[in-house]
Amino acid sequence: MIRTDGEARLQDASQWRYIGEGGENALFQDVSSSSSSGCLLLRIRKRDLAVADNHPVDLPQLVANRPKSSYYLESVVAPCLASYIDIPEVVPLQWSFLKKLKQQTLNAGCIPEARRKDWSCDSGTSSSTPTIASSPPQAKLLYDYRYFQSPAKSKSGCCLSIEFKPKAGYVAFSPLVRNRIKYQSSRFELLQKLHQQGKITKPWAKPTNRQDICHYDPIDLYSSSTERMKTALHNLFHCPQNFLKVYYNATTKLVGSKAVNKNRAEDLCRDEIIPNLVGTQTAMPAAATETVQNMLVECMVAILHQESLLPQLLKLQELDILDADGAIWVYNHLVELCGGSHEEAQELLDHGFTTEPSEATFSLLEATPFSIPKDHGATSSVLAAMCENIAAFRQLLMKLAPNLPPQQQMDEYHELVRSQIPLLNSAECRFLLWNWLLSLAMCDVSMFITLQPIEPASAAQGSGVPTVSPSGKGGSGMVTYSSWNDKPIAFAYRVRLIDCYGKPSRKLKSRQKKEEAFDTLSPTENS
Repeated sequence: MIRTDGEARLQDASQWRYIGEGGENALFQDVSSSSSSGCLLLRIRKRDLAVADNHPVDLPQLVANRPKSSYYLESVVAPCLASYIDIPEVVPLQWSFLKKLKQQTLNAGCIPEARRKDWSCDSGTSSSTPTIASSPPQAKLLYDYRYFQSPAKSKSGCCLSIEFKPKAGYVAFSPLVRNRIKYQSSRFELLQKLHQQGKITKPWAKPTNRQDICHYDPIDLYSSSTERMKTALHNLFHCPQNFLKVYYNATTKLVGSKAVNKNRAEDLCRDEIIPNLVGTQTAMPAAATETVQNMLVECMVAILHQESLLPQLLKLQELDILDADGAIWVYNHLVELCGGSHEEAQELLDHGFTTEPSEATFSLLEATPFSIPKDHGATSSVLAAMCENIAAFRQLLMKLAPNLPPQQQMDEYHELVRSQIPLLNSAECRFLLWNWLLSLAMCDVSMFITLQPIEPASAAQGSGVPTVSPSGKGGSGMVTYSSWNDKPIAFAYRVRLIDCYGKPSRKLKSRQKKEEAFDTLSPTENS
């Protein structure tokens, strides 16, 4: 559990600086003199910042209640990925603190134009956002993984941290998909095509950048093949978009949106980073930036190949046995069972899940953290049959890949599984959708790999081939890299996941419109 060492800085807005935001939350970095190397972040809901001006007085200070997002993280996600997740501390704030924080951020002019509407209660993040709250706001206190968090015996002040989104490492296998191009490419690749063609928009992308397609393929990263993993990461470095950021000493961004320019990056790599790693007496490589990038890719691949994170993450992603198309149908059926009420269906999905171990398992859902529903005390025969049919279809896809099964056979599986949806009861619908929403969340996590140079324990074996010595606890250890002049470079490393919170069920109500974009793409003909 992350803990703060005092409440004073949670009352002084000047000790926090805006560093970025997503759709729901804004991040602020602790810049107080008492901060341990600036290692803490405050994650605040933007809807609270939007309505802060409507609260002229502070409310009585309360002990922060655990929000449902924290309960989900602790009870659903953390048991599956325990070595790679730090549970944040939920802290109570005051409206006066938020008002000052909001005003200083607006005055600094650092909020992106496209995001400014989220900071006003006139056009907040949701039409249901209340303008007056009955209790003080809350926030989450997080580690800033741009800094190395443990007291490693550093030999220099050169800390390198890589933040990236691995995205979905599987290809759709549900017979319920509408456009079968989903069987032939990763979702990431398809979304890249749609973005390049102007059929979807991304809040971080400029219209002039539509031709900058990213050829990173998550399937390669999750393949366990070191060569394919290197190819994936090199492609991501070549066109990082909003999926990759590399920080030098936490504050200087070498790669990613709003990074330093190429000349500045080359200067930093040649004059600071490389000398800090191998000394000033070593001859500098001709392309310093490329040299550092190659070293980072090699170390990242060695670490991820050794750690169990990617296989664990993929198991949770593959709980999506419905695809979004199938999830929409199951959700609509749940709404029917709720008398046509979306509100009741979403209430059932957002609450009431249980994670007690179940004796029975279903095909493709062995990794589920959710309790399997019972039908009159017995395992659901409808749900079991549905899962078996989806598993059989997946086996058929794998057997015939890269070709697709005959059209008639795919149609038969599609109709068979779709015909089973109306037979599901409420508990069975919720179980399937909980797994789909968990997969959705796991496809959208971010990963930090933080590297702190240390004295190597022994010489690296073989030029350019890193060796990894895990700590035994998971998520940390040492990686030793034989540099371009065969001089060993050693890093203490730490791997952590962030943004592992559950996805709200309200996303299902509007999901169909999002999936319709795929209808404009045409499947590749069988060879």
